[in-house]
Amino acid sequence: MWGGQCRSSLHGWRPSPAANTEGADWGFDDFRVTLGDAAARAYLDSALDAPLLELSEFKRLFLKLQSEVVVVRSLGRIAEQDTGTLMTRGTFCEVNFADYVYKMDDKQINVPKIWLTDSTRMEVEELRYEPGEEPMVPSKFLNLWRGMGLEPEAGDVSPWLELLERQVPDEALRRWIVQWFAYPLQNLGVKLNTYLHLYGPPGTGKGAVTAPLLRVYGRNGTIIGKDQIGSTFNSVYALRQFVLIDEIHGGTGPDAAAISNRIKMLATSETIMVNKKGEPEYEVDNHVNFVTNSNYSDSIKLDEGDRRACVVQFGNRDSMIAKEWFRDVYWPWVEGGGGSSLYQHLLGVDLAGFDPKGWAPMTKWKEMVTDATRDAMEKWVRDLWDNPESVLPPILQGCKVLTPEQLGMAYYPEDSHKNTPGLRNQLGNRMADIGFKRTELIKVDGKPKRFWIIGDRDKQWTNDDVRAAVTSSRAGTKF
Repeated sequence: MWGGQCRSSLHGWRPSPAANTEGADWGFDDFRVTLGDAAARAYLDSALDAPLLELSEFKRLFLKLQSEVVVVRSLGRIAEQDTGTLMTRGTFCEVNFADYVYKMDDKQINVPKIWLTDSTRMEVEELRYEPGEEPMVPSKFLNLWRGMGLEPEAGDVSPWLELLERQVPDEALRRWIVQWFAYPLQNLGVKLNTYLHLYGPPGTGKGAVTAPLLRVYGRNGTIIGKDQIGSTFNSVYALRQFVLIDEIHGGTGPDAAAISNRIKMLATSETIMVNKKGEPEYEVDNHVNFVTNSNYSDSIKLDEGDRRACVVQFGNRDSMIAKEWFRDVYWPWVEGGGGSSLYQHLLGVDLAGFDPKGWAPMTKWKEMVTDATRDAMEKWVRDLWDNPESVLPPILQGCKVLTPEQLGMAYYPEDSHKNTPGLRNQLGNRMADIGFKRTELIKVDGKPKRFWIIGDRDKQWTNDDVRAAVTSSRAGTKF
């Protein structure tokens, strides 16, 4: 990254790269505008390498600051150009760059302090994370994306394809997974609408299948765990393109919903707030595509009707791969340049039929994972949806509309004291989540009541329809 305009207001110095066509010295800004960024970069590179006799120590340190840091006006901070690390004025001048000192007349001058007061210091308005875009546009933005981790090279990818074929026998599903991995590489920076969730017993290669991908993405990829996805501070994964959430296990405990909501945010949000302890928050575009994996079926709590998670049982006890294969074949392939070969292979994958904004394919394992993390009330409501007679008492069976009080009675048939407004509210929320519809207030016997539609759910129910269903139920002594 180059340093832009450079001048010390203290010393009245401005580099003059060359004489213009009229023989007069140019200022650096005129030089850059006339000859372009490439010439400006070349000049600064040569200046930084110039002998001490040609370039004073102060000028050298000033140029280094121009190429290493930038003021981010919107945040009131100084940022390292390479990492995006934010610093206060004190940390910048007295700690991180305190060794940038110029000695003059037995005095030590703190160059960072002079740089901050100079009108030509490098400045941008904001930080961004935009894969494939310019690293910086002075006065506008600093891009924190720094290129991929590997260069694509033709080579053998059979170990990766073999692992995927053995653990995902369904050819159509396996094709979709390969396209899912390939699309963000062929279309750098694209945020997919979906994510992969792989579960299965230990030793099936859930982590191994993503290992070469993490090498492809380099510093744009990372592995995090349950604690990090649940943390308030997200800087470890917010500025990334590829994230593996390893060994996730939400179960039905109190953390399950919080973890699920954070994953939902990663999957759905167009932007993401970068939050690091001790630093101001800032917003960037969300480019995170991610994979979750777990050894357990009750690993991740999914919303009813979720369409973003592609849930795959990655192998099983009957398809265990010998650890010698991983030791002698797979990991040597990864270590020996497998990532570069896979990168090249994925760049050539046919993406026909793959919709980056479409929904994940439904799999038989998705309902298993969804059901495994349902609590008792959610399971009861699911049974009410699938087969009302299995959970309703005989007096209510066959009813197509029920009041919240009746549903509370059905949920706690042996303890009427538990049929409280709080319980009915919780039950109603779970019913709404799964898709049950509730009417507005309808007068029955002169009293306004609300009803839940239990039967004929696809019907467009009118108030008269509800009253007729209530009358029918009473005739059968069910209301």
